[in-house]
Amino acid sequence: MRKRVTVFVGATVLVAALVLSVFGAQAQMRRGGARGMVRMACNIEGLWAELAFGAKLDDAKLAKLRPAFQKAWDERAKIGQDVTSREDIPEAFPKLDKIGTALLDNVKKGTTEEEFGKLSSWIQNQNEMLDRIREAIGA
Repeated sequence: MRKRVTVFVGATVLVAALVLSVFGAQAQMRRGGARGMVRMACNIEGLWAELAFGAKLDDAKLAKLRPAFQKAWDERAKIGQDVTSREDIPEAFPKLDKIGTALLDNVKKGTTEEEFGKLSSWIQNQNEMLDRIREAIGA
């Protein structure tokens, strides 16, 4: 009997944690607003962090890639200024995809095959997350 109570309590706590996690993620998305979604859709910061800390590129390579990142950052910021509501996001996605593709082309040119290969899993996870976001907002 005691074992059943323990299992029931454990399962209840797990379900409660999952529910709170989902509600917390939704609240965070609302707080970030449309511009937060633009940043998520073209995750320049995440790509830079993955190159610096995941792929462990040296400072010289990061410095060579910096102009491409700056250009992508500036272009994304311009799109972000035009996005004022969730309704604007579907129109922004193709532009953000173009920025991301150009940035990745530059990263691929500036890294070895092995270094770029280290990004593959991270990029795939990001794309899957982006697809879920697009689906959720009907983009």
